[in-house]
Amino acid sequence: MQKREKVLLCLLLVLAAVTAWDILAHHTSFAAMTVGSITSRIEFRDYTVKKYSFTVQLPKSTSITEEYISGEEVLFSAYLQDRKLSYWGYIQFWHIPNLEEFLQSSKAHSRLHFRSYRSQPVRFKFYRGYKISWTAVFADGRTVMGREYFLQKNAGKHVVRISLFTDRRNLEKQLEHLGTSIVSSIKW
Repeated sequence: MQKREKVLLCLLLVLAAVTAWDILAHHTSFAAMTVGSITSRIEFRDYTVKKYSFTVQLPKSTSITEEYISGEEVLFSAYLQDRKLSYWGYIQFWHIPNLEEFLQSSKAHSRLHFRSYRSQPVRFKFYRGYKISWTAVFADGRTVMGREYFLQKNAGKHVVRISLFTDRRNLEKQLEHLGTSIVSSIKW
């Protein structure tokens, strides 16, 4: 191998190493964490919806856009997006007289093509409801995973929905752990 070819090969290897480091450092920070270390590495902050005396802890890197809705079912909606942790979702307040019936009807009328769907009763502190875990193929061909929590306080008609979604296949356990951490922090 000539000296020129060796120099070119070394430059290509250095370029490949720098590119790999950049990808790992900037695009897999959440995926590279182990499940047990997620909450210890993420800084959280309080997010409050005063109208409902509701506070929850969200990652500091999560941007929140409140949407004002005037409807009969959806009373309040905040869109969540976190590019660092590769998820998006919602915190919403709904008026739902019968939560179990509502969730069954929602699934039956959904336009999503579910690959998997699991609904299970949950209880966090004083709140009861359901956790919905699903994977679906969207119209644009992306496979998206969702973790949704629908919780009622004292069996009332107001329901808080906390939804987290990702299209990163390697983040299933991390999304699950993050959802549990967020929901466990609710004060309502």
